[in-house]
Amino acid sequence: MKKTSLLFGAIGLLFAGNAFGTMTIKLSTDSHTGGNGGGAFYAQTSGNGNFETFCIDPSHSFTLGKTYNYTISQNTTDPNVSGWGYHPTYTDNFISIGTAFLYSEFLDGNLDDHWTKSDSTLLQQTFWALEGEISSRGILDHFRYGQSNKFLDDLLAQFDTIGAAEADAGEDNIYGVAVMNLYDPKTCALAQSQLVRCYTPPVVSVPEPSTIVAGALLLLPLGVSALKILRRKQTTVS
Repeated sequence: MKKTSLLFGAIGLLFAGNAFGTMTIKLSTDSHTGGNGGGAFYAQTSGNGNFETFCIDPSHSFTLGKTYNYTISQNTTDPNVSGWGYHPTYTDNFISIGTAFLYSEFLDGNLDDHWTKSDSTLLQQTFWALEGEISSRGILDHFRYGQSNKFLDDLLAQFDTIGAAEADAGEDNIYGVAVMNLYDPKTCALAQSQLVRCYTPPVVSVPEPSTIVAGALLLLPLGVSALKILRRKQTTVS
């Protein structure tokens, strides 16, 4: 698919740009950091600039302010990989298309005009649920513990069902979102994986029907002239 080629082509360029140097990242809290040990976190990276991110792997941890190395993939690294001579391998656990969509919307400021820390906590839990990283999918219901999950409206408007939003993004990721897999530069032990947007999807403008009709009308005289020339040539040959 063309969309898949576009995304992995962009990720390939990122790797090519860092072929002679290891990409590094340092994470800190900011005004959007929520509770429960989740994001948003402020990421300062050598390969992708500075931005806000969320973790998608609560089974691992990281130390705020510490510098880690990272690689980029569409899925998380195998948790059993560690030791010197580190070469990351990847599981079949692709990020979900719902995660890619919501994170892209968050970066673009499309989720809420008045963002609070509670919103960050809820969004982080929604990411974990979409990735199957929490024990209960209750957060993907409209009410859990009496709290409404407003991000479900965004998911349902985009994908119709939560099941569709949970599908792997690997084959249809048009949002440019991938995973930064962190590891300790000294011990090579894995740290918590974070989200990254490798490129901003272009805005595709669709011409108005009136514009298309006007363009077609402009081409009509040319079409008639071409037809007359063709007939003249046929008459000459005869």
